[in-house]
Amino acid sequence: MNYDWIKTRAAYDEVKPAVIDPFKGTSWSYQDLNKRAENLATHLQEAGVQQGDVVGIFAPNDVSLLDLLFATTKLGAVYLPINWRLKPKEIENVISDSNVKHIFYAAKHLSTLQGMADDLLYMDVDSAEYDEIVDPTNHKPFESVAIDGDTLAILMYTSGTTGLPKGVMFSYDSLINNLINTVLTYKINATYKTIIATPMFHVLGFNDLILPLLMAGGTAVLQRYFNGEDLNDLMTEHKPNYLILIPTMYYAMLVSKNFNIDNFKEVEFLVQGGSAPLAGVQQKIHGNGSSYY
Repeated sequence: MNYDWIKTRAAYDEVKPAVIDPFKGTSWSYQDLNKRAENLATHLQEAGVQQGDVVGIFAPNDVSLLDLLFATTKLGAVYLPINWRLKPKEIENVISDSNVKHIFYAAKHLSTLQGMADDLLYMDVDSAEYDEIVDPTNHKPFESVAIDGDTLAILMYTSGTTGLPKGVMFSYDSLINNLINTVLTYKINATYKTIIATPMFHVLGFNDLILPLLMAGGTAVLQRYFNGEDLNDLMTEHKPNYLILIPTMYYAMLVSKNFNIDNFKEVEFLVQGGSAPLAGVQQKIHGNGSSYY
């Protein structure tokens, strides 16, 4: 079966903004995302990456995480987002346990990986070389491979709260079913926009937030690293109609000097997870009429 859903979405919404990156000052349409992924898939195939190979990425919230996921989907390879907040011993365990073949990385975090994965470090996602490979204006079409639904699609590691991080395996069927159910639960559609402030190496920011939104045809605004004050500014500029954060992130927004409750006027609902809701946060937001789950 073909699980290349970004190519299907791109056929419906060729020019609509899919991802906005305020840090880089640019945006990408759905067609751009598909072309970038096909270019990267072509490059990886030429570099010897085959179906079932694990390809990792060690980077903050960035379009390159989507590039790699969609490229590995087209190849039938396995996508591995690595938590850059892990301790060196934990990162070493992830690298060893996952049998990762190549690791893309952001230069800012390169020092964390050096000495433990030098032979696996593949490319800086902020480099001119990477930009040239994925450049959608130089499209290299790629024919996606057929994949069985129980084939491994994504390998994510836990945060290691009670020991070393443990690998969580998502098959293509489980991933797609999760995305569809999330779209139906939140009633997301192509008019929706949100800010991706939770880390995209985590299931909350990736599987539960940005991927369902893109599957539904919405628009995602990336916050490279979370900061409450900066998120308030992004709220003012981009006016999202829903948010998914953890309670302490909502709190960081509320206590920042630039917090403006009017930013929540267009927010239809907010979702929190990871810990118990903070009563003061709920009271403040409910007072503006937004639903808080």
